[in-house]
Amino acid sequence: TQALSVVGDDRIDLLVRDLGLASYADVYFATDAAIEKDPETLAKFIGAVSKGWGWVHANPQEAVKKMVAAYPEMDLGWEEKTVNLVLKLSFDGATAKDGWGTFDPAS
Repeated sequence: TQALSVVGDDRIDLLVRDLGLASYADVYFATDAAIEKDPETLAKFIGAVSKGWGWVHANPQEAVKKMVAAYPEMDLGWEEKTVNLVLKLSFDGATAKDGWGTFDPAS
């Protein structure tokens, strides 16, 4: 999100879903072969990712600090300012209703 700093604080964040186009954040892909060969590992991976995102949602500022500690080239101040935008993309009305990681085939 640091790339947004070029635009500045007066930017308007417009999401494609605000324009009526359904979209998903945090999309993960797997090949048909991987799904057929080892679905249990993929399910465990998604479960672990889900727990991680749940923790980030509950502890956004602490999550940013951990991320910047792991990747010191990132700017702590900027990431603290933009974590709520990241969470807005990852947790929306559908997430509140159906849970993180759900997918609506109609979309």
